[in-house]
Amino acid sequence: MKILSNRLTVISLRIYTIGALIVAALVSPPVLSISVLITMFAYLFMLWRGIRTNAHTMLLLFIFFGVAVLFSQVVNSLVSPLIAFPVLLLFNRILEEDAPLGTPVHLKHKLAITPKGLILVITAVASLMIGILVSNSSLLMSSLVFIIYLAVIGTLTILKTPAQPVLVEQSTLSVLVGKQNSFNLSLIPLNPDIQKIALFPSSTWLSLTQPEPVIPGKTLTTKVIITPPLSGPTKIRLEGTLVDRWGLTLKGFHLEPYLLNVIPRARYAEWLARKYLAETTEGTLPLVSTVSKMKPLYGLRRGIEYYGSQLYQPGDSLKNIDWKHSTKYNKLISKEFTAFKGQQVILLVNLDAGNEDEADKQAFNLVTAALSLAREQVPAAIAAYNSKAPVMITGVLTAQKLLSKALETMEKIAIVNTPIKYLGKLDIVRLRANINRLQFVHNAHTDKLAAVLRIEYENLKNISKTNPASQTLLAAMNIVGRQSSVIVVTQLNHDTEAIEFNRFIALSTGKTMIVI
Repeated sequence: MKILSNRLTVISLRIYTIGALIVAALVSPPVLSISVLITMFAYLFMLWRGIRTNAHTMLLLFIFFGVAVLFSQVVNSLVSPLIAFPVLLLFNRILEEDAPLGTPVHLKHKLAITPKGLILVITAVASLMIGILVSNSSLLMSSLVFIIYLAVIGTLTILKTPAQPVLVEQSTLSVLVGKQNSFNLSLIPLNPDIQKIALFPSSTWLSLTQPEPVIPGKTLTTKVIITPPLSGPTKIRLEGTLVDRWGLTLKGFHLEPYLLNVIPRARYAEWLARKYLAETTEGTLPLVSTVSKMKPLYGLRRGIEYYGSQLYQPGDSLKNIDWKHSTKYNKLISKEFTAFKGQQVILLVNLDAGNEDEADKQAFNLVTAALSLAREQVPAAIAAYNSKAPVMITGVLTAQKLLSKALETMEKIAIVNTPIKYLGKLDIVRLRANINRLQFVHNAHTDKLAAVLRIEYENLKNISKTNPASQTLLAAMNIVGRQSSVIVVTQLNHDTEAIEFNRFIALSTGKTMIVI
């Protein structure tokens, strides 16, 4: 019923406006009558086409001033603005209906005026000045009425809008650093005169969807997407802008809906590793704590690594009987063995990081790589180095020992600032390919270019040989085996040339070398 009542009011005011224009055309001189009729037809055309732009609003304002001035010819100049006042009421309704159509902008200050509001203020002042200059009392009075109208709107907006116009419930979020998380945020407008709300992220790692236009009594919902860094703030701050009921002013505010508990990657990876270690017994098989669970999968009977014991069953080898436990329990106990599966892997780890975020990524990549190898029963060794020399080289480790050693190695990762910066990724493959292509073209220019490229290649080769990364990798291969696959955990700082050159060598010899 309220919507119907509002609609009837608008229709009534439109009919009054058209009637006022017709009467004004009849009481005006012929030249002015033509102008009034053109104005009326322009207004009818906008109604017919449903044009809802600033031109429609300004035309109504022009009609308000025009009706007040033209009716002053037949009534007192103090009464004519009252005749035009219903047009101002229609103007007010149109402002309210068009307010949600605007797009709020991010404010640098707490309060600002919209472009439409600025135009209306300028129009009010200009009409007042013109009324004074031409000594037109009806224009002067209608200008004062319009200025009072704008002043009332501004006063109501300031008084009725609270300092915190939107209510949100603050909650605590535990999120993993660098991982994208999305949450639905509910907003409750505290002022029924708010027509539209826009939210803007205060950090580059925040993004969100804009809420729908405000409906009184309805909760607004927006989706907040978070990808927090390690060194970010502990609170999520959202900057907001709201549009008043008439779309003339903007007010800025801020929200802090979430308190962040950012979990470093390294801590999360350590938790996964320790959970794995707690749920598995000594051996290479993943996440299985009893032999009875493993037998249907692998049929544990043979191998070189002791895994556990079980009651003797027909088919078990007599040489695997555990006589000590058999005597103790007065039952035949058979030993269980497992064997390594898969190609051996060298986990090559750079212990130097440029900042806290790189150190966190480095630790996370190390532990998760070791965890993946352990779960897949891949025999692996860890070889670690820093910018000065090799630090540690192990032999082939079982799953639990590999994870334990990875956790120990993680603690040795240190932050070292290096002045070396690279403009782009080194591409040894392309460099070598260009050298080979130039061998087929011989002239003064290509020979010089080939000589320069060969100098660059030899320089990279020499740097690679003396780098601790290459020295550590060579020593690890001598222990584990030359045919081992290599997983490199590095942020590519001091070891960039060495890693890229060794990747090129591995590629040319058919070996696997992965950098994570």
